[in-house]
Amino acid sequence: MDNKIHPLLAKYLDSLNKILKNATTDERSKLKSHFIDKVAQLKESNPDLKNTELLRRLGPVKSYAHEYFKDDKKIKIASEPDLLARYRKFIPLLFIIPLICFFVVLYSIYTPLFEVDEDSQKVTLLGGLIQIDGTTNSFKFKDNYFYGDTKFEHPFDGEESMATNKLHLKFSQGKHKIHTHQESTIKWNCTLSTEPTSSFVQSENAVLTLNFKELKGSQCDVYLPRETELKVSAHSGQLELHQLESDSIADLQNGQVIISPSATQSYLYDLKVKNGSSDNFDSLDTDQSVKIKVYVENGQIKKLDQI
Repeated sequence: MDNKIHPLLAKYLDSLNKILKNATTDERSKLKSHFIDKVAQLKESNPDLKNTELLRRLGPVKSYAHEYFKDDKKIKIASEPDLLARYRKFIPLLFIIPLICFFVVLYSIYTPLFEVDEDSQKVTLLGGLIQIDGTTNSFKFKDNYFYGDTKFEHPFDGEESMATNKLHLKFSQGKHKIHTHQESTIKWNCTLSTEPTSSFVQSENAVLTLNFKELKGSQCDVYLPRETELKVSAHSGQLELHQLESDSIADLQNGQVIISPSATQSYLYDLKVKNGSSDNFDSLDTDQSVKIKVYVENGQIKKLDQI
């Protein structure tokens, strides 16, 4: 712009040029001359006139343009100067580029984004951050597991009256709750994903084994005599140890172990979670303490009164 024109007036003139859509170079030059003359006239009639007041007297840019070109109908005047015209084509990139970056980071951290395994009835999202398991009726978010009640099609109830001093429970996936009762037999009330067979129950060297590892799913309530020890070997699911009064060992690959201590029994805990979290438990090392040892590869160890 002309260096003799004050910056405020130069900006006004620049805005005039921007709202003229189809004016020729000659027409723009004449408009500039008219503008300079108009400013000179206003200042000559009032030498103390400030530039801000001068702009007010010139009026809105659009009104000035219409007044000047009132006899020239072919000139098209925009509603207002488009100050972003040269940058407008780049505006979508302000949204597209961050969105692309977000999905690249998301994909690199959480792969696969979506996966369905129809055979195991599992839906995995964001690389395992979220997992829905139809077999165990469970929902996993990060290291937190949530289980609903699942009743499988085939009931399997039983009782073992032979002298045993240990129960070994094996399962692939499901929800199992272990209780202590005052009777001298081991009892179980289960529902299974397949028809039960005699091979599910094995007894050898005073150890009773309930083996559901080859099944797609199982859910059980198991009742142990006070002196019967417990061992659990499981892949996925929820295991609840409810007020046990004998030494117990549990190994779970994926899922949640819930421990409900008896108010009248002291416990010595050995709890470990490789990937996940564990609540705090009061542990006491005495001759009367029941030893509870639990290892979870991926998941949680929770205290019942904190559920």
